[in-house]
Amino acid sequence: RSITLNVNENSTCNAMSGGNTLHFFRRGGGCENTARLADVVYHEFGHSLHGESIISGIGNFDGALSEGIGDVLALAMTNDPGMGRGFFMDDRPLRQLNPANGEKVWGVNTTGEVHNDGEVYGGTMYDLKTALEASLGTEAGYDHWLEIFYATIQRGADIPSTYAEALLADDDDGNLDNGTPNQC
Repeated sequence: RSITLNVNENSTCNAMSGGNTLHFFRRGGGCENTARLADVVYHEFGHSLHGESIISGIGNFDGALSEGIGDVLALAMTNDPGMGRGFFMDDRPLRQLNPANGEKVWGVNTTGEVHNDGEVYGGTMYDLKTALEASLGTEAGYDHWLEIFYATIQRGADIPSTYAEALLADDDDGNLDNGTPNQC
């Protein structure tokens, strides 16, 4: 399937995915041209990847989950938990998956705003990546993390459901009752 890219659209401070179209807005209003920011391009493609990867009857397209998936895809490509550096014309990230002031927690820090709520998934996936790379080694940990990440894209119905999907992807014997190799 092909994706149509639309750049320099007549708006500012945003970008969006329409599934098989990606839209990037021009510079202005204190924001960079979003087509010039690799993180934003990866993030928007993440929405399209999410929509195309869902296993019918199992997964679901949920807005907050998709925002988290977009941020995590940018992390996977850049290895930087500060998603969208340059958006505000400086080095500040648009969103931070490894916040200095503590992780966001589902049901505690959720607000109903999809970008904010997606940071719960994004921060969790960043922590999982860090833990797997420390435990298994950088390359093996990253590879296993990608497998788990993609399983949550395919099978997650919303952010809370991704925990069970991550466990299933990490399982090595078909029996979740005895735990999984990397379960915390």
